[in-house]
Parts: sequence; C-alpha cells; structure tokens
Amino acid sequence: MGKFSKIKKSKRISSSIEEKINLLNKELVKTGMLSEITNSTSGVYTVVDYTEPEAAVAPTLSIVPDTTGITGDSFTQPTYGGVEGDNSTWDNGWSSNDYLKNPNELAGETNIPIVASVPDSPYDSGGAGIALYYGYFGTSVGYAAANGGYKQILVGSISGGTENPDSPTARSPLQGGYYGGLTDAQYAYAVGFWRTYRALVNKYGPDNLPGKSVKVWVPYNRFHHFQSGGEFASWTGGPKKSNVSGSFILQNAFIITEPNKYTSDPGSPYQPGYTTVLFSTNLGDPNYYPGPIPSKIGNKWGLSAEAYNQLIAGYGLRPDGNMGFSKLGDKVRGNDGKIYELVPRPGYGYNQWVPVKGASQPTKVDDKLAASYPTDTALDKLIKDTKPGPGSGFRGLYDMQGYPIDPKTGRRLKGA
Repeated sequence: MGKFSKIKKSKRISSSIEEKINLLNKELVKTGMLSEITNSTSGVYTVVDYTEPEAAVAPTLSIVPDTTGITGDSFTQPTYGGVEGDNSTWDNGWSSNDYLKNPNELAGETNIPIVASVPDSPYDSGGAGIALYYGYFGTSVGYAAANGGYKQILVGSISGGTENPDSPTARSPLQGGYYGGLTDAQYAYAVGFWRTYRALVNKYGPDNLPGKSVKVWVPYNRFHHFQSGGEFASWTGGPKKSNVSGSFILQNAFIITEPNKYTSDPGSPYQPGYTTVLFSTNLGDPNYYPGPIPSKIGNKWGLSAEAYNQLIAGYGLRPDGNMGFSKLGDKVRGNDGKIYELVPRPGYGYNQWVPVKGASQPTKVDDKLAASYPTDTALDKLIKDTKPGPGSGFRGLYDMQGYPIDPKTGRRLKGA
C-alpha cells in the first residue's frame, strides 16, 4: 500500500489544524465577523419615506450690470487725474481699467468685467475687455490691462486683419507663423481669445461691432509710431511716459461693448431618488398590530359607527414618532420635517401616511406602509383601564389635536 493510500484512509485529525481552526473562530467572534444566522422578524414593521429624484438644473447666466455706463451712449472715460495738456499728470493718469468692471459682489466675486472678456490671462491679472488697436500692422487684438495699458494677444497681419493662432502653421516661424515664441499656456490663451473675438465678428460683422474708443498706454515702437509724432524723446503725438517697463504713448483703442455674462446660479446635478427609513420594529413588539382594531372596543364603549370609523382610521405610530389616534385627512409634521397626511389605500382595507405632495395620488406611494395598530394585549389593557361614562372622570377619546371627543358621535366635546 502506497503512502498516499495510507494517508487517505487515516481518520485522525491533525491536532495542530484543529487548534488553529478553534483559534480562528474565537478571533472571528471577538471581531463580530462570526455570528449565527437565525430567523428574525426584526424590521418587519417599517415606515419609510421616498424622496423623488431631482432633475439636473443647468447653470443660469446673467448679464453683468453696467455700473459705469460703458455700454451706454453717454459714457465718458475717467482719466484718473490725467490731463492731456499737462505733462505733470501723465505719469499717473489713465492708470486703471476700473471703468470696465462692476465693483459689486456678484455670485461671490467682485470686479467682474462689464463687457465681453477672456478670463485667466497668463500674463497678468485684472485685464478686461476685448480691445482692437490699429497702430501696428493690420488689426491687433488684446485687452485693457489693470494699469490702463494695452496688452496685445492677437498679432495684426501685414496684409490686413489679424493673424489666426488656430491655424496649423501658427507656431512655426519657418512657415510664417507669428505665435511660435509663446509658451503652451500663452498659446492656449491666444487660441481662446481668437475664438471669442471671431464669435463676436461673426455675430455682428467686422464693420458693425458695438464698442467705444478709449485711451490706453501702448509701448512706443519707432517703426510704427514715428510718423505719428517723431522720436519718443521729442514725441509730439500726445501724452507719454517712461518707467522700468519701457516707454509708452497714449493711444486710442476700440473696446467691444458686448455685455459680459456671469453664472448667477450654478444649477445642480441630477439627484437620484432614495428611501429613508423613518421607523422600524419587529413582530414581537406588543405596541403594534398589523391589522384593524377589533370591533370589541367599539362594543365595549358603545361607539357609534362614525366614532368607530374615526377610531380605526389610524391609531398607532404617527410620522412625528408619537402614538395617537388619527382620522383620515389629518396632517402631521414628520421627524424629517415633511408634512404627512393620513389617506386610505384603495383596495387594501387600511390607511397610510403619505407626504402631502402625494396625498392626492395614493397609488403612487406603494412603498408607504399602513399606520401601525395596537395588539390585542395593548387593546385589552386599554379597555380594562378605561371606563367611559357619566361621572367616571374619564374624558373619552382624543383627536389629533389633543381634544376629547364624544365616543357616541366621534365629534369634539362641547367646550373642548
């Protein structure tokens, strides 16, 4: 007989393996990972609330209010102290683009541009507007910087118009591209600027763009500007100034006054529906009974049909977590803050609490369970401990508002 056959026929259990299994079971019990599976009625009685799904809401875009009049007919650009005939004012004059911004808080932000702009410039912060400048070749396009200067983004073409940064050769100097020296961020911004600008040109036409002429500081370029006022040192073409950034002359630019928009409401994503358990208990709970209240309570108290119907309309747990008598049509604010109404569930012989918004359509709330009722044990105790009748001191049944009701009629007692 081979060794394998001997091992197979062996009935001895390895003590080391058995010890390891016992040790594992003990550890699983300690951590709660090992438990006996038993039949249970826990959670059989459950009151739930279903929240309907919410459709996605798109963001709302609103026009930035014009607080400076830049889009109006009577706008006058502020000079911030600059006077064209007084060279002592030139260094500090025309030093801001605040006339293009709304200073008020809109959706948590201030100084949002009033006119169409391309945000997130990689060059500086605070720029606003889309400005056209004709002092170089063709049409240069850029924006009014926060310091009142002009920042070129799109290069004017020698043949007229504006060079397209979105063309396949735009970043290739050997193929006539003018945007090859830009970083990736600067190039991406130029492409976005181009597309925004062209969208406005397509909307209004190249000769009908709405706008205003404004003064901006432009870097002096002898090739382009000499004919307008000579050398910079003896410049006669208007205000000029020099600083660590270079030499500048005050020039006219055309600001497109297409109204800017901001996100006044971010909207909301789609929210799926979900079910919330308001209350849960088991079959052994003596305070709850899944059927109607037995007629013996009506006989015991001599209730009229109306009073008995009101009683069986709903004695049990209400959405607010309290036990009590409820009649059809009663409304109670639940623990979740919603208003619930007691309505019949057609074809089932019992009533149910449903959110008010769904009360008129009870067939759409099939997952709402009937109000819970007291068991026979609880009823027997109720009947034994209460003896209605004149002189007994017992005030009878109570309605949802806590007022005593006449057991004969089911109506509130007079004076209650």
